[in-house]
Parts: sequence; C-alpha cells; structure tokens
Amino acid sequence: MPLIRPSQVFIKYPSRVGVSVVRKRVGGAWVDASIIYKRSAGAWVARYSTPALTYSSLNITKDGSGSSATGRVYSDYAQPSFGKAGTASPNYHYLVSKYDGDASIEIETPSDPNTRFYRDFSSVPAASPSGYEAARFLIQFIDDGTGALWQELLTVNLQWTNLTPAYSPHTDVRTSGSGITIPPGAPSVTITVVGGGGGGGGGAFDIPTGDDFGGNGGGSGGWRSQTYSISPSDYNATINYSIGVGAGQYPAIGGTSSFNGSVTGAGLSATGGTGGLAGKQPLSPGSVGGSPNGVNGTAGGDNFGGSGGNNGKGAGRGGDGSTSGSTSGDSGAVIFQWN
Repeated sequence: MPLIRPSQVFIKYPSRVGVSVVRKRVGGAWVDASIIYKRSAGAWVARYSTPALTYSSLNITKDGSGSSATGRVYSDYAQPSFGKAGTASPNYHYLVSKYDGDASIEIETPSDPNTRFYRDFSSVPAASPSGYEAARFLIQFIDDGTGALWQELLTVNLQWTNLTPAYSPHTDVRTSGSGITIPPGAPSVTITVVGGGGGGGGGAFDIPTGDDFGGNGGGSGGWRSQTYSISPSDYNATINYSIGVGAGQYPAIGGTSSFNGSVTGAGLSATGGTGGLAGKQPLSPGSVGGSPNGVNGTAGGDNFGGSGGNNGKGAGRGGDGSTSGSTSGDSGAVIFQWN
C-alpha cells in the first residue's frame, strides 16, 4: 500500500478500486479533486489522470442608449477544456453553481458546462460611467459510477456603459435664425410654430368732426403644435425652421412660420395674421388671425385704436391700431420644448 501523503487520503475498496482525494487550491480555498484507481498487473494505477478543467474568463458587456439600457444580456458560451485519460463511467453529469461574487449574474443552463451566463438590466442611469462586477461559478464533473468529482472555477465579468448622455428637459424659443441642434438624450420634442402678427391700422382724421379715428388691431399669427419622438440616431442633427416676420398695416400679412426635417420627417407651418385697416374702415376683411388658431384684431373707434389679436403663445401678436401711424405685428416663433 502506498504511503499516505499529507495532501492525500487513499482508500482501497474490497472491489479493488481505490479513490485518492487530492486536496488542491481553488480560488483561495482547499477543495477535493478525486482520482479513481484500479488494480492492474499487481499495482494500483490511476483509472483517470487528474483532469484539467480550464476556462477562460467570460464577459457580459452592456452598452445601451436610453431604453435599450434595459433587458437581458448574455455572455458568450463557456468553452471548457476537460481532459482525462481513459473512459468515464456511462453515467455522469455536470453541475454549474454560483460560487461567489455579484448575485445579479445568473446561469442559463446549470447542467451544461458550455452554458451561457446573463444579467437582467432594469435600470442603467443615463451617462453612467462604465461599471464592473464579477462572479465566480463552480463547474463540477461528477462521475456517478465511480463517485469521482472534478471541479474548476470560472470567472464571469460584467461591464456596462449607458451611452445616453445626461439630459435635462428645457425649452428653446426661437424668433430668429434658421436651425437648431437636437440635444443628445432628449426622448421627444414638442414643436410649436407661430406665424407672424399682422400690423395695426393707422388713424384717420375726420375733417367735419375734427375727430381722430383709430385703426383696427392686426390679427395674430396662427399656431399649431405636435410632439415627435427622438431616437439616438437623431442626436446632434439639425432641425431647420423659418420664422414669420411681423407685418405692417393692412393689407400686409404676417409671415408664415414653419419647420421641417430631422425628427419624424413631418413638418408644421402656421400662417401670419392680416393687418388692421385704417381708422373708420370696417373690421372685416382686415384684422383676420392666421391659420390655424389665429385671433382677429378688434376695431378702432373715435380717438382709440383697436387691440391686436393675441394667440397666447408669446409671439405673433397682432399690432395695435392707433390714431396716428400704424404699428407692426410681432414676429412669429418656433418653440422647441425638449421633454
């Protein structure tokens, strides 16, 4: 009988099969790695050589943008190199189990040494720095016929980066210029176009009475709004727009405001209001608000001018009528509310 070494325990069974349980270091701990022996030509020889269960570290990498920073992500398949001499018993199985590390890294198929590993992402903050976690899994080969057990540790690394930039909702009101850049990180934008206001009508002096009659107020620019979704491919693209100018008195009409391109391919436009007629002239057809949603101006009278139409959008208001010279309508606008 061979000598019993400190690192081994040798047991000889009556069935002339022995088991040597070798103590080996795995991940800083001593674990058992069994070797099966059999009697051959009067000597005990290993039925299997000491197996080499060798795995490379696997990586789970998550690069996400916005909502794509959620969901399940898999590693590559494990590729074990399991070497042994001789033939295993007909009945054997594998077992893959968590050894230590990040609890969020899971096993897809615990009975398969070629399994994948995965992580469910529920929330990765925008513009988060790259994160890193790791978990170790114990891969075991168990020979059900002989009781042999071989095992090895596999490290799975988890890395993530959310490519969506940090973002804060805000509003840009443009009354000049022709283009604006889509801010990275914005999920959607509500765009409001406001046409230019019509000018107010000037006054008229009535010689027989000696009275000044004020002109009619100009119509406001029309307006409309729509919300568009933004995808990461839209970031830093340019939305082109045109601002409708404020007009002078009737028959001048405020300019049309519009935008086009770079979000869903749709566009909006709103026409300007018409100018107010001079004093003592009828309110219609002058002072009409732009389309859609424009507000008409009011009529002037004896010694007062009419009020310009006000659409409530802070732009495109019609000019007020006056007992003297005419007044211009306000410029239109394109308003970008980044949600």
